[in-house]
Amino acid sequence: TWAMKAPELKEKLEESEKLIKELTITWEEKLRKTEEIAQERQKQLESMGISLESSGIKMGEDKCYLVNLNADPALNELLLYYLKDHTRVGADTSQDIQLFGIGIQPEHCEIDIALDGEVSLSPKENARSCVNGTLVCSVTQLWHGDRILWGNNHFFRINLPKRKRRDCFKDSEKEKEHEAEQDLDAASEASSEPDYNYEFAQMEVIMKMLNSNDPLQNVVQVLEKQYLEEKRSALEEQRIMYERELEQLR
Repeated sequence: TWAMKAPELKEKLEESEKLIKELTITWEEKLRKTEEIAQERQKQLESMGISLESSGIKMGEDKCYLVNLNADPALNELLLYYLKDHTRVGADTSQDIQLFGIGIQPEHCEIDIALDGEVSLSPKENARSCVNGTLVCSVTQLWHGDRILWGNNHFFRINLPKRKRRDCFKDSEKEKEHEAEQDLDAASEASSEPDYNYEFAQMEVIMKMLNSNDPLQNVVQVLEKQYLEEKRSALEEQRIMYERELEQLR
């Protein structure tokens, strides 16, 4: 009887070993795919300017990036984008930073970082771009903390840690005379830099329009009325867009 069962037992043992081997391979394959997915997610986050570490999310201290400003606290400074040497902004899928909404052109603007450290913004034709509240239509130099408005509702603040506005005066005679004094005050000056928020960026746009001789002054009242009408729909549109982007990273 045992002799008859031996082949059956051997066959079952071989089947069990085969099944264990298949399960092991399946598990290793799943583990490999999980690691690939995790790496892809990290690449997507890094493309948005977010660096993942074991301790959580961290931003590079010496990196150049844009951070969004929004009236909704839940959406304010939610997204940040690292800037490349040449960064394209617009609604088209080919753009490095893709924005949607009223006034955003398919190819809206470009930001360039030169070898000497200069950073410039180049708006496209008929693409509304404001820097620190002022409408710009040509190449404009950018400095740390500058506020940028694209279209009607997309506010950003730019982070350029190695390009502080006060640095542009370092070669002047007056700066040389007070160089030692400014070096002593550098730390306190850096720590006291204003934190430009959405309300500040929005207000400076309105004030510059009111005080300028630009033809837009004639339609300020129309724009303000339009702004109130569009504000709620624009905020909802941005919320949906951000939620969609975050959902893709989950």
